[in-house]
Amino acid sequence: MHALMEAPNVDDTAVGVTVHHGVVTLTGIVASYAAKDAAGSVAHDVPGVLDLANDLEVRPDWQRRPSDTDIAEAVRIALAGAPVRHEQIRSTIAGRGHVKLDGLVTTPTERALAETAVKRVDGVEIVTNLIEIANHARGVS
Repeated sequence: MHALMEAPNVDDTAVGVTVHHGVVTLTGIVASYAAKDAAGSVAHDVPGVLDLANDLEVRPDWQRRPSDTDIAEAVRIALAGAPVRHEQIRSTIAGRGHVKLDGLVTTPTERALAETAVKRVDGVEIVTNLIEIANHARGVS
């Protein structure tokens, strides 16, 4: 990883490195094929590296979308800023911008506000709202 940090053509902040028995695997996202090749060359030149699996995904800046981890963190921040009891709401990022919400709130308004807050998060494409309303979830009228 240190070698990638020193490489001028590689943004190492989105590159993961694993090593097993001299085989290096690169994962993550880079902005160009040149960056992918540069990362591969740098990794292959490290002493002790026997083989390389370059699994870097090329996604030009104009095509970049937030990672699932970035979306999950942004969803938590959005829920914290919404006027709902966000501690009772969980989110699952199903991939490619699909967010599933579940948990328990006290009013239909809270349920709707949570969904609206999450829909505004960059990278979210679909929201499946499975949040239950406390009285309805328990069968109380």
